[in-house]
Amino acid sequence: MSCTAGNTRNEKDFVEHIKNRVDSDPCASQWHFVSDNLNTHLSASLVRYVAEASDIATDLGLKGKSGILKSKASRAAFLSDPTHHIVFHYTPKHASWMNQIEI
Repeated sequence: MSCTAGNTRNEKDFVEHIKNRVDSDPCASQWHFVSDNLNTHLSASLVRYVAEASDIATDLGLKGKSGILKSKASRAAFLSDPTHHIVFHYTPKHASWMNQIEI
C-alpha cells in the first residue's frame, strides 16, 4: 500500500488506494494492477468502483447471493476482464515465490 494508507488495511483503504492511483493520471487509457487473492482485493466495493470507472451500468447483483457480486470467483472474473478501464491480474493462490518478491 501507499504512504497515504491509514492505520488499517481494509476494503475501504484498498479501494481508496486504487482510486488515488487512477486519479493520478486521468488520461490513462487503461490501468493494470497485480494483486494477490486477499479478500480486500476482491471486494464488492472494488467491483462497484471498477464498474463505475469503466462506465459499466449493469446490475452487479447482491454480495453472496447473485450476479457479479455473488462470490469471490465471480468478482475476480469481473475484475480481471481485459476490456475494463481498470484490470486486476491475480497471482496464483499459494504462490510462495511471492514471499521472496515482497522481501
